[in-house]
Amino acid sequence: MMIMKGTGKLVVGIILLLVAGGRVGLAQQSLSWKFQPGEKLKVAVQQKTESMTRVADQSLKMTVDLSIEEKWDVKAVAENGLATIDRSLTRIQLSIRSGAEEEITFDSASERTAPGMARTIAAALGPVLGKPMRIEVNPRGAVVDVELGEELGGQLAELAKVLGDFFSPDSIQQQLMTIGRLPAQPVSTGESWMASIESMTQLGKLSVARTFTYEGEKATTDGMVSEIAISGQIVLAPAAKGDDRKATLRHQELSGLIRFDAGAGRLVESSEQQKLGIQTSYRELRIQSEVTTSTRTTVGPFSP
Repeated sequence: MMIMKGTGKLVVGIILLLVAGGRVGLAQQSLSWKFQPGEKLKVAVQQKTESMTRVADQSLKMTVDLSIEEKWDVKAVAENGLATIDRSLTRIQLSIRSGAEEEITFDSASERTAPGMARTIAAALGPVLGKPMRIEVNPRGAVVDVELGEELGGQLAELAKVLGDFFSPDSIQQQLMTIGRLPAQPVSTGESWMASIESMTQLGKLSVARTFTYEGEKATTDGMVSEIAISGQIVLAPAAKGDDRKATLRHQELSGLIRFDAGAGRLVESSEQQKLGIQTSYRELRIQSEVTTSTRTTVGPFSP
């Protein structure tokens, strides 16, 4: 009986050793952006935000659809793969629906005169369309530098008053994080890596920690792609002392999927969804908000 017990332990040990050895032998995949000097890319971002806000016995539902097209003009690529890119906005479409209010729609490609609020948006966007901002992106997809210039910086500050800070350096980092942060080393199926980013909001410091998990190569209509699952944790730190507002993140969810062409060194498609439940206290008011944001990004060759 003792011999059988000893043999059983030995067999289990051998199996564990074989499994461990098998994991070491798994094929690994290198995932990195392979920018080419002179390359021009079209980056398209579609974002939908749905919110429900309740104050006392009143509620307000709002839906914002935002579609952005950008041109990435690769000016230079260093030996370490760091790319210098001129990033310019070529088109923006916006739709805002809120309660019984009239829908606000805007399309920068439209030649008709925009009415009401859309006219204000058009006036803010006009000076920015087609104006390049210079960014530096490493092979992992991380922005390591943003150069706006004094004129464009001032124009973006005016735009932020209308559309928020979508084009601020922090926002650019956030946008590229939804595209995905790639691993520093080759990975095997099932391996994970993390990337975090922080940004200041009106309600406090927002920290987003994403976990990326390589799920292997998959056959799609676009050919073989590397699939990477996204999960994450969102934390909201209170605003500075002295602010009458106090925000608490009651619940949060973050998930997504990246399809990356490892051979071409370029994103095919990424999608991410965030769900937030926020409670904000302001003096005697208690405000409950449920916010869902879905973002889809595609990258392809740019054509005028």
